[in-house]
Amino acid sequence: MSTILGILVLMYLLITCISVLLYIFNSVGLYKIANREKDKNAYIAWVPYLNRITESKIAFGSSTLGIVMVALQVLSVVFMIITIFSTKMQTSVLVLLGLISFIFSSIFKVIDFIGHYKMYEKYGKSSVIMTILDIISLGILGPLFIFAIRNNEKKQ
Repeated sequence: MSTILGILVLMYLLITCISVLLYIFNSVGLYKIANREKDKNAYIAWVPYLNRITESKIAFGSSTLGIVMVALQVLSVVFMIITIFSTKMQTSVLVLLGLISFIFSSIFKVIDFIGHYKMYEKYGKSSVIMTILDIISLGILGPLFIFAIRNNEKKQ
């Protein structure tokens, strides 16, 4: 039993370290690109959830979809927390809440991939290949690609 627990703790620590590293790569990339685009609020690239507003400004030229993305992320998390910690609700209601959370997460991820594609198109050399790899990796490669293109000049 203690071996299994040790493996689970090790996996948790590994996933946490990788997540933090990906967050840092993403934030550095967004921050540098936003600074280059003379965004007065480039520092928002470092704020969890709100960094989607910076991403939206870079990709779409407006913060509107960023605000929608933040709302989708927050609602998805809220519905998932309710689903996980509810003990008094009927199973059908819990399934519905989980489904709503999944739908919000899916819509968020589609907008996120489109935003990544637009950033890769503006600053990268192989936007289609980067987007395909980003999608195949379920978004894990996105922060690395954003970090990689941070110093590229914007295409005309």
